[in-house]
Amino acid sequence: MNPTSSVATNGPRLALSPVTLAQCAFEQAFAMTARAGFEGIGLRYDQFERYLAQAGSVDEVKRWLHAFGLQFAEVAFLAEWQYHGGLPLVSRRQRSGGADEASVRLRDRLHAFLAHCEQFECANVTAVPALRESGDLDVAAEEFAALCDIERPYGVRLCLEFMW
Repeated sequence: MNPTSSVATNGPRLALSPVTLAQCAFEQAFAMTARAGFEGIGLRYDQFERYLAQAGSVDEVKRWLHAFGLQFAEVAFLAEWQYHGGLPLVSRRQRSGGADEASVRLRDRLHAFLAHCEQFECANVTAVPALRESGDLDVAAEEFAALCDIERPYGVRLCLEFMW
């Protein structure tokens, strides 16, 4: 962890995955998670982005976390970084090749994503390797290292989620 980062090192002891609550509205998931006895909840970043686009705010989400006694245990997710120079898609599992995948756009989205992780003091980020591609393992390791170098100043750690 970066010594200047504000990201907490001690997360909740028991957390609910955001996938479990996919059918719930973003706002409802906090109350339901707390009512079920969990201390933490995962942040589905795509849902959070939609919430922000509808005039939501980081401060409001922080108030919900405080009101329900929750912490974000993880932020989901970064994908398809493998065999793409270590630049991931944010909350998308498949590349389309469109203009939104230009390197500068991917880098900007990644930094916004990581800044939100830091604001929410969430140290864990789910990182999913390429699902439809294979290649040299040394290249994959180098690209993962490049992604780790990008996230390091934000004080987060990447948690590999292997998909079969």
